[in-house]
Amino acid sequence: MTDEKGIQRLNVVKAEFRKLLDFHEKSFAEIDTKARYWLTLTLPSFVALMGYMFKQGTTMSLPLLVANSALAACLFVSTILFSSVLVSRRVESGVLIPASRQIGDLAWYLETDENWAELHHDQAAEMLRSIANNETQNNFKAAQMRRGEVSLLRGAPTAICLAGGSALLYTTTCPSWLATVATGIGTSGPTTGSVAATGIAIGVGTAAAFILADHFSTKC
Repeated sequence: MTDEKGIQRLNVVKAEFRKLLDFHEKSFAEIDTKARYWLTLTLPSFVALMGYMFKQGTTMSLPLLVANSALAACLFVSTILFSSVLVSRRVESGVLIPASRQIGDLAWYLETDENWAELHHDQAAEMLRSIANNETQNNFKAAQMRRGEVSLLRGAPTAICLAGGSALLYTTTCPSWLATVATGIGTSGPTTGSVAATGIAIGVGTAAAFILADHFSTKC
């Protein structure tokens, strides 16, 4: 494709590629902004909740301890997912540049019409490579963002209800068991640890269940 007409056609194709690269750049920025917004909510909430549980654990009832543990687990999962959005690779520009960053390396493309046409071909190839990379990264960012939102907006409320409700039902049906178990953190030893672990397991399990359900529902 060394004739002028072929180069013009290739430029039209490159213009379409540029639109897609611009779309990916805008999408990256929107997803990153959304992830930062959610992180300003989940991370401080997780830290505050852990501090509250540590300080007020000695007076915390069993249902509240389990529910708070489940909520903390969901907040932790969502925080990890939102933060993973920001640590992924950045969008690529699709611009072909010399590896040495020296203008002299461009001289070969300027020597003949065939070399000039080769430059346009290489530019299109670089844009296609960048598009493929950006699509992969964009899909990863979008998937992690959705998983974080699902674990936070669906998993957290459900985990609180399951954990707190189950603990409340257990305390109602087994009052004799409660008479031998302290409910405060730091006074019940391994028992409190096992109760908190139960809440964490409920939180993580609920978040994972919603994430898997959402994954398969979006694949259909």
